[in-house]
Amino acid sequence: GMTGKQFVIKRTNQALGSILTVDTTSSQTIDGVTTTTLNTQYEQIMVISDGSNWQLLSRTFNNKSTSFTPTVVGLGTISGSSFSWRRVGNAMEILASFTSGTPTATTVQFPLPTGVTVGVAGTKIVGHGGVSRTAPDAVQIIATNGESFLKASANNSSVSGNVAGIGTTFPGGTAMSFSALIEISGWN
Repeated sequence: GMTGKQFVIKRTNQALGSILTVDTTSSQTIDGVTTTTLNTQYEQIMVISDGSNWQLLSRTFNNKSTSFTPTVVGLGTISGSSFSWRRVGNAMEILASFTSGTPTATTVQFPLPTGVTVGVAGTKIVGHGGVSRTAPDAVQIIATNGESFLKASANNSSVSGNVAGIGTTFPGGTAMSFSALIEISGWN
């Protein structure tokens, strides 16, 4: 008997790819499953024993914004960049602003912070943004399951929907910004 016994388990490691797996003994479960994971720094769970299994009382995580510096593909050397992410439930919110360099004929890609991959079903639009010049004046942010980057699509008459755009769709020296909310694979 451990009936009524409570534990708080907290992850302190800041590396996104370093997942802490919480496991039980024998055939016990945590809310009906054999394991659960803590995926982000300062994420914690509180569990209580009912004598046979463990019940999850709470799951909390730090939702403070963290800056990161992705190597953007397709838009040349960007400048004046500000990229940040924060956890929102099982998703990552990304806020970005930058000025594009000389674009190339390559699909525009924004790498996610190291250690995470997209967990959406298929391919879908996960964010929107804008540019400082005309044609295009809006940007759609696209995520595909299993990838470690986002793609951009110009929202204009020639390109729209879930089709990633190439860098030359966007004029060089253009101030751009976007926000996106992306489900992350493995986040509870």
